[in-house]
Amino acid sequence: MERRKKMTVFRQYHDGEEAALKFHSESQIYFCQCDAQHNLSFFELLRILSDAAVEDYNQRGMSWQMLRDNGYAILVSRQSFRFHKIPQANQKITIHTWEEKSQPLQFVRAYEIADSQTGEKLVSGLSN
Repeated sequence: MERRKKMTVFRQYHDGEEAALKFHSESQIYFCQCDAQHNLSFFELLRILSDAAVEDYNQRGMSWQMLRDNGYAILVSRQSFRFHKIPQANQKITIHTWEEKSQPLQFVRAYEIADSQTGEKLVSGLSN
């Protein structure tokens, strides 16, 4: 008799009020995203957070095509992160991201990565 594992489903969803809307994306850290010590690489951290921000805008109807067609571009000039605990290979995570109060000519986006099973905060940060 063949034994099958239950398939993992990763969700993406919004919650909160329109003025304080948060985007959540569940995922897993894969072996190929890690260094020799099985820690998430910095390059992959930047990639997954960028993907989450892009998907947040996309799901709210602001695809890159729509922004381009209306003469907008979003450029990231600064990012800062605090590593509470470095995400590891095979760890299931939830990325939380939202827009902070904007500064003149700048959007500020907050990020948080948490362990999906324990809720422990792994990484927090800002970009603008």
